[in-house]
Amino acid sequence: MSERAVRQYIGKNVYYASQDRIRYLFEEFDNIFVSFSGGKDSGLLLNMVLDFQKRHYPDKRVGVFHQDFEAQYTVTTEYIERTFERIKSDVEPYWVCLPMATRTALSSYQMYWYPWDDTKREAWCRPMPRHPFVINLENNPMTTYTMPIVCYYDEARDVYIIVDGFHRYRVMLDYPDIREREGGLLPVSVINKSLDNRMASTIRHNRARGAHNVDLMSNIVRELHDLGKSDAWIAKHLGMDKDEILRLKQLTGLTALFRDINFGEAWKTGEGSG
Repeated sequence: MSERAVRQYIGKNVYYASQDRIRYLFEEFDNIFVSFSGGKDSGLLLNMVLDFQKRHYPDKRVGVFHQDFEAQYTVTTEYIERTFERIKSDVEPYWVCLPMATRTALSSYQMYWYPWDDTKREAWCRPMPRHPFVINLENNPMTTYTMPIVCYYDEARDVYIIVDGFHRYRVMLDYPDIREREGGLLPVSVINKSLDNRMASTIRHNRARGAHNVDLMSNIVRELHDLGKSDAWIAKHLGMDKDEILRLKQLTGLTALFRDINFGEAWKTGEGSG
């Protein structure tokens, strides 16, 4: 019989319990950051942390991080503006406006989008905020390599072809300070697989990040079929079920959908025995 979680009261109200938790964080950690979305919950937490810091740790600065998703409510942005202006001299403010891959809930065909995409400035929902504490592509101090660039070796051309990480490669080329910091070296993973397996690996990687366009996936499924791969092979190597493969194949047209499917058995109605 499984155990059921039981609510245990600790003899103090939620305010004093939260003060104990905040005190623990200040005592145990050198750096304290509050992630501030502009919502009421994180707004309350931010004010509670700053009140505690002023009373008990006046010499310790708190970092405040806000990731701006560009397409957000105007009143939310106005509240964030007022808050940062009010606290900017007392904290380390980070208002981040970078094109980070973000899940979208508005489309069945585009799984992600990039707020503040510098290649689509004309489509921005609002102007870029202009404050000294705003971080964007022009002054981004957080650029680092947390993932290797994935590539494969093209023996015929004697070159390495980038599969994933082209933007990280461009950062090394375009920013001399980063190139100098990294000694001109990039972390690289070289894959030694056939084309069909490379395609499958790319999809599995991007699906794990939740960042693969449905149209692109349907085209890759079609290309894998062109290479002679069956639905069973695709399901196994791409981590898909049969229904998902069916939906992706429908996007490429009926010819591709039915090419390797046998006709069903013919039948007719007849007289049944009583």
